[in-house]
Amino acid sequence: MFSAEEVSRFVENNREEAIRCLQEILQTPSVTGDEEPVSFVFEKWMKNNGMEVQRIEAQPHRPNLITDWVGSKNGKKFLFNGHMDVFPPNQRDPGKFGPWSGKEYEGHVYGRGAADMKGGDAAALMAVIFLRRMGFIPKGTVSLSWMCDEENGGELGVQYLLNNGYLDADFGICMEPSNGKICAALNGILRGYVTYKSEAGHTAVLYKGKTALQKALKAIGKLEELNEELIHRDHPKGTVPPHLTVAVLNSGEVANVYPSKAVFWFDRRLVPGETHEVALKEITNALENLKKEDTSFDYELTVTSRRPMLDIPFDDPFIQLCAASYKKIYGKEPQITGGPWGCDASWIRKVNGVVMPYWGIGDGDNEMSQPNEKINTQGYLDFIKVYMMCVIDAMS
Repeated sequence: MFSAEEVSRFVENNREEAIRCLQEILQTPSVTGDEEPVSFVFEKWMKNNGMEVQRIEAQPHRPNLITDWVGSKNGKKFLFNGHMDVFPPNQRDPGKFGPWSGKEYEGHVYGRGAADMKGGDAAALMAVIFLRRMGFIPKGTVSLSWMCDEENGGELGVQYLLNNGYLDADFGICMEPSNGKICAALNGILRGYVTYKSEAGHTAVLYKGKTALQKALKAIGKLEELNEELIHRDHPKGTVPPHLTVAVLNSGEVANVYPSKAVFWFDRRLVPGETHEVALKEITNALENLKKEDTSFDYELTVTSRRPMLDIPFDDPFIQLCAASYKKIYGKEPQITGGPWGCDASWIRKVNGVVMPYWGIGDGDNEMSQPNEKINTQGYLDFIKVYMMCVIDAMS
């Protein structure tokens, strides 16, 4: 069994290779819907280090990757899970180096996805590569899995794989950006869009009734009132209150024509103890009350995501093992908490029962989706060590 000192020394002796892996992944654009190019980078690093790779697609050119490192035939299964897709860059602010630079500068590596979550992906990938190179043999199987479509809800990624019998394990880690905290509880997500319609017309003529845009704006106002009530509800420690956000509104084409259609997207965050059904009912109740007041406020509501909550007991043995592994590298206890985010681990936990915390060194609070998104270089290297120790401690 390898010690923390041996693991740390090995990573530091190979730090340039580890940084190069992260840079190659960051330099390959992979906005949701276009993950294929970066999937070949992941595949190259795995194949060059003796791993066989399965490419699994729900749709052409939307790949998911899985590799199984089988050690002793009898044993448990450890699953690393990460997503390859990232949010689109900010078109108005590309950042100081551009979104795809992968540049290391003043102790950080920059690029879209550095925090969310290519930094965590690269850390897990290098952890497995380095353990294999050191001669560690797991008592069981260690799997790496890389998903597409996570930022869209995972229909073509994690949900497709789970529906087809993949992603089974005893425990594992989703390497999302938690700033080093072990997140055992996460909010659930209910996401979708609402459509209002009306007759078009020239703005030179007074409009009779309400346009689609006016209807949508009034509906959004009602949902804002609902949100004010939600954020004052009780919620578990470590999670943010339940809340409802409308962040997208599309309507109209030109200034002198009344819009005939308006579509807005909602994002409802749930806390443990809530259900998607009740959350959706609260939204539709608000919209139905508008419709009762004015029958022209007819609408269509489409749900696009019902991501479950993650709710792992903080004293679960694997959570405690992760904390102990972290302490071996950092010399201090990590914080075990909940978080406001959503991730594929919630689906894997719900369907396959895998104990899988949301846990990485990326700073999700301050870096996620920012123009100058970055990850601390030494933190990235240290979390390679942490992931290595977790595998050693769980699979020896």
